Amino acid sequence: MPGATSSPSSITRRQGEFLSFILRYTQKNGIAPSYEDMATHFGISSPSVNGMMKTLERNGFISRVPGAARTVRVEVRPEDLPEGDFAPPVRRRKGAQDRQHAAAAPVAVSAAIAVLDTVMPWLLDAGVTDHDAIQIVIKAAERVKETLERAGVPPDEALAAARQVAAEAPRWRPGGRGASVPHRTWQRRR
Repeated sequence: MPGATSSPSSITRRQGEFLSFILRYTQKNGIAPSYEDMATHFGISSPSVNGMMKTLERNGFISRVPGAARTVRVEVRPEDLPEGDFAPPVRRRKGAQDRQHAAAAPVAVSAAIAVLDTVMPWLLDAGVTDHDAIQIVIKAAERVKETLERAGVPPDEALAAARQVAAEAPRWRPGGRGASVPHRTWQRRR
């Protein structure tokens, strides 16, 4: 990398893990990780991440724009960093796993809905029946629940996520009208 003058021997193991995580996260996601992303990954607090970032910047291993979020840039050559996908976490705080699971359900719901938004118009154009369209959405909801449970998300949270996906079924009825409700006359209660 341009400007990378640090030698691998001056990078501690923990600094190397942070640098590797930042570099690979940025390559994978197109944006630098937030302090919260790093805190969750390494099982430490955000202030601890801030301390590490200050140390890395002081040593010239990273650069960042002051006051701007997600602008961290690694200034060390990738070949000088530890191997592995995002570098392994060293320890986990109690409760860090629960926070990861809590974040997994909304991501799974958003992903499932995005897939339905992409696939369902094509299927409806191909002449999928009302019953089949609803069954596709219900199957997607079931798969979200199964996948979240396999990932260790508590069953009640996985079920809530599946219900959110299943709630999309009326959107995909042929004709785009959603569920129909017969005309009712309203009467005042006495």
